[in-house]
Amino acid sequence: MYNKAILFLLLVASLRLSAQNDLLESLQEETIESTEYAIATFKGTQVINLQSPEMPSEGVLQYIFAHRFGAFNDDFFYNNMGLNTAEVSLRLDYGIKDWLNAGLGLSTATPRTYFGFVKYRMLRQSKGAKNSPISLVGYSSIFYNNERYSDTLPHNNSERVSFVNQLVIARKFNSNFSLELVPTWVHFNVVNLQSEDNDLFSIGAAARYKITNQVAITAEYIYQLNPLETNLQSSWPEFQYQTNENVFSLGVDIETGGHVFQIFLSNSSGVADPYTIAQSTGSWADGAIHLGFNISRVFTIYRPKQPNGVY
Repeated sequence: MYNKAILFLLLVASLRLSAQNDLLESLQEETIESTEYAIATFKGTQVINLQSPEMPSEGVLQYIFAHRFGAFNDDFFYNNMGLNTAEVSLRLDYGIKDWLNAGLGLSTATPRTYFGFVKYRMLRQSKGAKNSPISLVGYSSIFYNNERYSDTLPHNNSERVSFVNQLVIARKFNSNFSLELVPTWVHFNVVNLQSEDNDLFSIGAAARYKITNQVAITAEYIYQLNPLETNLQSSWPEFQYQTNENVFSLGVDIETGGHVFQIFLSNSSGVADPYTIAQSTGSWADGAIHLGFNISRVFTIYRPKQPNGVY
């Protein structure tokens, strides 16, 4: 009888321990499932000129066509409403992982440029078991100036190269309003004057306000901390002293299925990051305003994995 009582107690204890383990596993599963991630902080992977925290999902290919018309104050109608002085960029990028994106592109002016980049997510805004108040995304790119140089100004290949690094700090405050800060470092391997810095720093800010599920208003401002005294775009055959302005842009995002249309006004004509951010010579006050648009289209190469929850 004594042995049977001990055996019965051991059996009860074993069942109770098993139930506790099942309960703990259940609670852990519920905790994991309760994590919600912010999505659509901005509509596109770029706000206007600045990078956004958005990235193509794993297995998704994205094509972006960017266009900037000539300035309103530059013989706008004579230049066929800016078409004769337009600048274009084409870009193709791919979601290697949900947190890693890489791409290649080219621009037709400002000057003619080839470029490549990587974009990587370090934090994603979330609530619940995993709680992060912000999204944190890094962006690193390299640009190669493909212009033909004159005999009076020879440049080797290393002097044609520039780099851009951005840190996107973003938060989606509610379903309608999002904000980001973008510290930026631009490096030119060559500048016009010894007194100029090869390393240029700026701070960008961008905001989005959703009007409908398909339409949002966007705005961004890029403030130069140590602007260049000259402009590399006018270095052939000789440079000129040109003030490089801070960049302000105002736009509208329209989402239609797999496309995102971004239509905006900006005092920057550039479609390649180093020249857009650090070498915009026009100002709104002078009427140097450019009508522009970005069009992005995504293609799912294979079905990406979805996070446990979104909001």
